Amino acid sequence: MALGPVSTARKGYALQAVKSTKAWDSSLIGAFMLAVGLGLLVLVPWGGARGSECDGNTLEILECLEKQYKELDSKLNHLYKRILDQLGPPAKQTSQDRKPNVRDLFIKAQKTWLSFRDEECRARYSYFSEGSMGKLELMECQVELTKERLRILENWLDLLDR
Repeated sequence: MALGPVSTARKGYALQAVKSTKAWDSSLIGAFMLAVGLGLLVLVPWGGARGSECDGNTLEILECLEKQYKELDSKLNHLYKRILDQLGPPAKQTSQDRKPNVRDLFIKAQKTWLSFRDEECRARYSYFSEGSMGKLELMECQVELTKERLRILENWLDLLDR
C-alpha cells in the first residue's frame, strides 16, 4: 500500500509542531540556566549588604543581617520601654479630656511605625518574588529602618532628659 502525497495543511502542521518543540526546548534550557544561575548566586561572594557590616556569600550575609536585626530590635524594645517609663504611667482620661496625652501619642506612633516597617519591607521583598535576593532585601530593609527608628527614639530620650 503506497502512501499518497502529504497535503500542504499537514506539512504546515508538522512544521509548526517542530518549531514549537524547538521553542519549548529553548525555553526549558533557559529556565534551567536561570535556575543554575540563581543557585550559584547563593555561593557567590557578595560585596556586602547596603549600610551594614555584613560581607561574604549570600548565606553568610543573611545570617549576619538576621543577627544584626535581632540585636537592633532588642535595643529598640529596650529604648521604647525606657521612654515609656520616663513618660510615666498611663493617664486616666475623663470624658471631658479630649486631648490625648504624650504617652498615648507615642505608643500610637510606635505602632504606626511598626506597621510601616512591616509593609515597606514586605513590598521590597515581593519585588524580588521571594528569591534569595528577596530575603536579602527584606533583611536589609528591616535593619535599615530599625536603625532609623533607633535614632528617633534616642532623640526622644534626649528630649525627655532636658
